[in-house]
Formats: sequence, structure tokens, C-alpha cells
Amino acid sequence: MNTTHTPVGLLSSMLKVAGLAAVVLVAALLVLADAPRESALAATGLAEHESASAAHALHAEVRALRDQVDRLQQAMDRSVRTAIEAGDDVAVDASEAAAAPVSAPAADVEPVIAVFPTLTVGDRKSALRRLRELARWGDQRARTLMFRSLQDHDAGVRAHAVRELAELKDPDLQQHLAALAGDADRRVREETATAAARVAGDAAGPLLARLLGDKDRGVLIAALDSVDELACKAVVPQVRPLLAASNLDVAARAAASLRRLGEESGAAVVVQRVLEHFGNGDVPARVRDVNRLQVLRAITELRRILDSDSNSTVRFEAQRALAELER
Repeated sequence: MNTTHTPVGLLSSMLKVAGLAAVVLVAALLVLADAPRESALAATGLAEHESASAAHALHAEVRALRDQVDRLQQAMDRSVRTAIEAGDDVAVDASEAAAAPVSAPAADVEPVIAVFPTLTVGDRKSALRRLRELARWGDQRARTLMFRSLQDHDAGVRAHAVRELAELKDPDLQQHLAALAGDADRRVREETATAAARVAGDAAGPLLARLLGDKDRGVLIAALDSVDELACKAVVPQVRPLLAASNLDVAARAAASLRRLGEESGAAVVVQRVLEHFGNGDVPARVRDVNRLQVLRAITELRRILDSDSNSTVRFEAQRALAELER
């Protein structure tokens, strides 16, 4: 039987052009994914035109391919780990890898560590989550790459790195937060504001005070969320001016934060501002105002809207908000 187009032949061809271990592994797995479909089609043809023994032989060949790919993956893991620890390139000899004895792959070895600097921006963002899981299990190489990514030329990658390190609750992130709070990109500053509550703890006051002076809505909301989480009374002087913020979402969140910190006076002023805006708004604008009144816990005003608004969508949202507040 001609084997030039069999799955094993395809795997052999793909392995000849492999340079990086991760590329070789992905290529092998792709061949394996196609193998069941190709074998099923081929087996059907053989069953119709040839003997059943030939079809059985083809299935046996696919099973052998699966075993070969398993051995290849384990060999790639070992080869990548050895190359990284030695500081060498990660090119792998495919014939040696396929012939290597089978052993359990190390749990902390991931080809993404070796190829991370060469990835596209989108792939670096995706890889950071995987690196976080490796770092959680003690892989220092993954952790180092995450910290290096805080200085990536792409702001999106920097923001993802802050998020994943904060999710990891890495205490060393704290020493980078002051610099990150001054990043030119709002996404990085917003993630920094969120990270403050997770890694800075009681030392977050000065950082949050600075972030509460930001001009971006998302940064301010994230900073207020951290103020709430930490019950950070030290920043009350920086929160009070936000009651007059031109953005009503920020003003409502500031009033809610002050209430949690023991100051009730600011809420009434913001409620009045929201109601003035409510009377001049279309349906989507009124729905947003209902959400702001929910943040402000303005139950009396929400009941009035439920009883009197002419639009069913607005009334529904008011009913929902009241139900959540009265739980």
C-alpha cells in the first residue's frame, strides 16, 4: 500500500521542517487530530473495495501514530527544558525525539516559555494566563517573563501582565505599582488600580490617592472599587471632590464609597443631580440613571419611577433595582 499520504508520512514530513520545539509539537498534534478522520475515510473505502484485514491494518497504523506522538510530546518537553536551563536555542532533532524513551513529562515545562519573546502581541496576551498558572506552581522562569512583560512595548500586554500578577497576588508586584500608575495608557492604570487592593493592602493609600486624581472614568471606578474593598479611610479627602465629577457614574460611585466609609451627606447631592438628568433623558439614558440610583441606594426615588414612568423598560429596570436592594 502506498504510504506517501498516510498520517505517519505526513508526520514525518512535518517533523523535517520543525525548528522550535513548540512548533514541532503543535504540528504533530494537528496531524493526530486529522488522523481519525482520514483513517475513517480510508477504512470505509477499503471495506468497500478491499479486504477487512487491510482496514484493520490502517487502524493499527493510526494507533501506532498516537503512541508515536505521545513519545514525541514527552521528548519535546525534556528537550525544551534542557535547552532553556542551558541557555541554548530550543531546536530539537525530530528523529532523536521520536526515538527517545518514554517518561512522564515534567509538569512545569511549557514550550510557551521558550518562544514567548517571539510571539505576536495577541499571543503574548493569551500566553500570560498560562504563565500565571506555571508561576503558581513555582516556575520562576514563567514568573520572570510576567514581570518583564510589565515593560512590554505594547500597552495591552502590560495591562494583561498587571492583571495576571495581581491574580497571582505576587507581593513583588507592589514595588512596580507606583510606576504603573503613571503609565500613559489608561488600561494599565485601570489594572493598577484594581491590583492595589490585591497586593498593596494597607500600603495602598498613597497609590489610591494618586489614582483618584486620574481623568479616566474606568481608572476612577477601579480605584473606588479598591477603596471599598480595603475600606481605605485615608483617601476620603480624595474621594469627596469626585461627588462633583462631570461623569455621573463616577459621582454615584464616589457617594457610595463615602457612605461605606461613614459619610452620608454626599449621597443626597448626587441623587438630586441624577434626578435632574433623568427628566431630560431618553429611555437608554433613563435606564442608566436607574442604575445610578441603585448604586446610591435611592429606594424612595426608584419606587417613584416604578409607579410613574411611562416606559415599560424603565419601570422594569426600576423594579429589578428595588428587588436587588431589598434582598
